[in-house]
Amino acid sequence: GGSHRVSSALLRALLAAGGEVRDAAEVVAIRMQGGRAAGVRLASGEEIAARAVVSTLNPQQTFQQLLEPEAVPRTLAQAVAGWEWERRSLFGLHLGFAKAPGIRFRAADPRVDEAMIVFAGIESDEELLDHLDDLDRGVASGAEWLHLTLPSRFDATMAPPGNALARIETLARYDTAWRERAVAHGDACL
Repeated sequence: GGSHRVSSALLRALLAAGGEVRDAAEVVAIRMQGGRAAGVRLASGEEIAARAVVSTLNPQQTFQQLLEPEAVPRTLAQAVAGWEWERRSLFGLHLGFAKAPGIRFRAADPRVDEAMIVFAGIESDEELLDHLDDLDRGVASGAEWLHLTLPSRFDATMAPPGNALARIETLARYDTAWRERAVAHGDACL
């Protein structure tokens, strides 16, 4: 298991259908034809025709930077102009271990040690909501609790034999001062 299986399956399907993956191929424009996306232009100047263009960029990058203004319907352009980043974001640490960590959780229910995902430092929905309010007001660091996953414990293909993989996630306030707090936030998670 694991969500990486979905992206791996999509990649295999793409390649089996004759598709191609290009790394470091920056898209600088979406080409339009007859009111529909017809392909992309790369920073190198190369143009690639397509029946469809799918963007995973944010709305401003997709509709304000990659498309000409006349290609974007007025109501969509207005919605994009008002779009804002969320005030909080998921902060993730992905860690590899030379040997499986001997992590054991102290919990009333011993099945916690069998869980793939463990929330540590928070005991109720009310505590979570209070923490989110504190984050939004700027009075919580975001590392008061964490979400810990040890996926290689359940899927041995995620790490070489004898090694392990862990993912730690917390919510963090995302603002202009984030870069100044990022390293300390990661240290607090560890």
